[in-house]
Amino acid sequence: AIRALGGKRITALHIHDNDYKDDHHVLPFTSIVGKMNWEGICKALADIDYSGDFTFEVRNNVFGKLGEKEAISSLRNAYDVGTYLISRIEHFKTNK
Repeated sequence: AIRALGGKRITALHIHDNDYKDDHHVLPFTSIVGKMNWEGICKALADIDYSGDFTFEVRNNVFGKLGEKEAISSLRNAYDVGTYLISRIEHFKTNK
């Protein structure tokens, strides 16, 4: 679907992992139920020369239920996951 839509139509992504049945609203790689093929998704995004934004969707109030130190750590993890996905896209772009 990513390749069929192409880079002119996909300008931002709403990212979360799921099990193809329910939306679990979790970061990629953080759930045992997650089935998304992130490596394949990154390859497809590289193929369309994607350069848009990632918007993570995580469950409401996940960070608000944590203490400040833990919330900052969780936000850092979300940043690291996004940085990793972007690095994979860039890897595939340079290795076409």
